[in-house]
Amino acid sequence: MILTEYDWHTRITKCAEMGINTIEFWDFKPHNLQILKSVLAEWDVTPLAFIGNWSPRNLPLIDQSKRKAVIQQLLEAVDFATQIEAKNIVVLPGFESAGFDREEMWKSCVQRLGEAADIVSGQGITLLLEVLNRTDHPGAFLYSIQDAIRMIKETGRDLKLMLDIFHQAKEEKDLVDTIKISAKYLGHIQIADIPDRHEPGTGRVDWKSVLNTLKEIRYNGYLGFEYTPSIKSEDSIRKSVNYLKRKLAI
Repeated sequence: MILTEYDWHTRITKCAEMGINTIEFWDFKPHNLQILKSVLAEWDVTPLAFIGNWSPRNLPLIDQSKRKAVIQQLLEAVDFATQIEAKNIVVLPGFESAGFDREEMWKSCVQRLGEAADIVSGQGITLLLEVLNRTDHPGAFLYSIQDAIRMIKETGRDLKLMLDIFHQAKEEKDLVDTIKISAKYLGHIQIADIPDRHEPGTGRVDWKSVLNTLKEIRYNGYLGFEYTPSIKSEDSIRKSVNYLKRKLAI
């Protein structure tokens, strides 16, 4: 979503020039593995995460009939992650399907997550379960952090949450409480303001409370910028970093 004014080589170059040495991206399939490895090594940039089942409408975890295709894609994602030394793969449950009841879809999702966890076991890779909001993603099967935690518990595996502040600010009544509930399971956090998914400070999220809560629960992971810049990407990144630093200092 950020630096889309540039090709991939230039995006990584721009990040390095701004002192950003960790990135994340969506789909891994369009990337030429050898070229990506070369550019990452050239600029000493580390990939944090990417989505393992991109296009969850076509590769949903909740559809038992898609099991073979989902597992195959996840195997490819793990190989790709290993090659570029990415430590996290994001998985999306998918969207509710006509003809299936919620219990059936839930069971299928838990089974796929368990299988996916077995695939990454011993690889040094963590699966991140992401929750979407229903306003921007109508029909999203998993939209509640409480349900996501229950799903992780049912797998009996060491999965983590991808907590996207944008999605949860739209779904949950109390964002601070949601962060606290998630503390034990947090693997990564993405940020954007609501309602328009721009830079932090452009909307309704109380970022001071969010940051203070993250300090309170001793979150020591990354904050990924997953928003649409309202200004030139480089200026937007600098603006967002400075804004968050000011909020932390208050």
